[in-house]
Amino acid sequence: MVPIQNASVEVIGSEGEGSAKTGAAGTFQITKALAGGTYTITIEAKGYLKKELTNVKIEANKEKDLGDIVLDASATIKGTVLDPNGIPVGPAVVYLLKANDVVDMTLSDDKGNFVFDTDVRTGVYSVTAATYYIEEMREFKEGYAPGTAAGVTATAGSVTAGVTVRLGVSGIISGRVTDEQGNPVRNILVMAYPAQQDRAFSGSSAFTNDNGEYRMASNLAPGRCSSRPGKEERGLPTWKVRLNLWKSRLR
Repeated sequence: MVPIQNASVEVIGSEGEGSAKTGAAGTFQITKALAGGTYTITIEAKGYLKKELTNVKIEANKEKDLGDIVLDASATIKGTVLDPNGIPVGPAVVYLLKANDVVDMTLSDDKGNFVFDTDVRTGVYSVTAATYYIEEMREFKEGYAPGTAAGVTATAGSVTAGVTVRLGVSGIISGRVTDEQGNPVRNILVMAYPAQQDRAFSGSSAFTNDNGEYRMASNLAPGRCSSRPGKEERGLPTWKVRLNLWKSRLR
């Protein structure tokens, strides 16, 4: 067995909680904030699967030796984010999903390369990339819509390489915000988000300028929209636009 340095150890229970990092020998010790009780211990380290020990009994003023805790190697998924012409794109936000749940998230480098190598279990995944980070309303590169690579198979302890996520071309939404008298209103946050449930990573935002104008040209995925049940027509998906009036931003 090889000692794992810098593994994170977290202890949580009804009677307290604590944390520590393993040293060069893979050992750790938590001596504060843990009263007698039952705890759950979670161990995480880069390159390995997370391990959870449940119902661990700890007695007051007594040392609890957990012995050797063996972590299993994680699966590794490597790939590249490309634009519609096959040119690498970076940085981009890359999500690892199992079914519809986000398992992990990372950023691709300047050459579009990304790696998921921690707590990736055996299974089938999809990888979605975008150049707009919705959670922080942060745009890395303009003009791209999210892309997804589906059916990515991973096996614990093995490397799945060569995954390609190809971005699409974003739609564009622009407009102008005015008050009831027709005067432009600046510094208004305008957000666009998809009406379709299957476009969770699409959406964008912008603030109005001094003329009340806004423009969003990233992360707005073109696609198919339904004109009536049973028939699809090519076109832009339905987008909802919402205005947020932040009075503190108005001048």
